[in-house]
Amino acid sequence: MEPTDTDILVLPLAQALLTAGSVLALVTVVVLVRRNHLELRYSLLWLLACCAGVGAAVYPESSRIAAHAMGVRFPFNAVFLLVMAFQLAVTFMLTLAASRSRRDRARLAYELARLRLELEDLRARDAAAATRGATAAGSGAPSAE
Repeated sequence: MEPTDTDILVLPLAQALLTAGSVLALVTVVVLVRRNHLELRYSLLWLLACCAGVGAAVYPESSRIAAHAMGVRFPFNAVFLLVMAFQLAVTFMLTLAASRSRRDRARLAYELARLRLELEDLRARDAAAATRGATAAGSGAPSAE
């Protein structure tokens, strides 16, 4: 029997490699989160993608079901569309993180400038007080402190 254009053909070796790769990616993300190399809020999308990869590798018919649910004729096109959506989501998350980081750097630069100015003022007051104290001690007059 000849396969039709909507049949899913996955060789056992390919299915085993896809499953192993997806499980390895899932374990890697979990380990990175546990070691605090990857924040949990950034890892959620990766965890979802890894779980979807494991599901698709274990159950290849899921791509046909997804294609049917999305109204797409060929399962490969549905997978391609889902990968594109995933890439857009990752790009959006990275853009949000970069914007937040830029805003935080600007706030920290402002705070640093304010603290430096405050430190300079305190040093100037200390120098002025030390000069008054030395002048008062040298003239023999009692200090006002």
